[in-house]
Amino acid sequence: MLKHSVRTSVIAAALLAPILFTAPAYAAVRCETQYGGAQVCVKTGALQVNKQVKVVTGKTEHEWRDYLGMQSGVRFRPGEEATFRIQVKNVGDVKFDKVTVTDTLPAFLGLSSGNLTSDLTNLDPGQTQEVFVSGKVISADRLAKAIDCAVNTAEARGRDVSGQDANDKDSVEVCYEKAVGQPTALPKAGFGDSALWVFASLLAGTSGMFLKRFATRKSW
Repeated sequence: MLKHSVRTSVIAAALLAPILFTAPAYAAVRCETQYGGAQVCVKTGALQVNKQVKVVTGKTEHEWRDYLGMQSGVRFRPGEEATFRIQVKNVGDVKFDKVTVTDTLPAFLGLSSGNLTSDLTNLDPGQTQEVFVSGKVISADRLAKAIDCAVNTAEARGRDVSGQDANDKDSVEVCYEKAVGQPTALPKAGFGDSALWVFASLLAGTSGMFLKRFATRKSW
């Protein structure tokens, strides 16, 4: 009986050993607050990407938001610039010598500053590095719709010093509003213009009558 119990314990220990002593897989959770207060959380690997867009809140104040969709009411007009901040964090316990960050701008934004592909170096465990990219809204005549939104995505890829590959991506939605010009109105005729037209008409009529009488007398 005792031997059976010992043998059972040994087998159980052998089965549990890989679970208990295996190094934990790199994983973290990223949670973002969406419009209306709801939170969306996703699991990430050893790299964690957080992409946000800059919103000006005053003359010198601004804040970074995770969402600028249609319901946010924030829209960029032709010629205005949208600035994005891409944060890359090493949530594992092994260093990355290099991490490549790739950004993808919507069709209505033309790159105005920063790079769509950037390399981060020496990203230590727990460390966060940032990349900034700005895009300017194209001219109104090139915009297909009066108002439209698009998703802007950034991705980070790297291999840590132990040879483990890791990647993560994050997106933020932004919208534009096409500036609609006012139609050109014809000038309204005032009193002076009306009087001038009446005077010109009377003058033309009088001149015509005078010329007709002159021609009749001359024929006599």
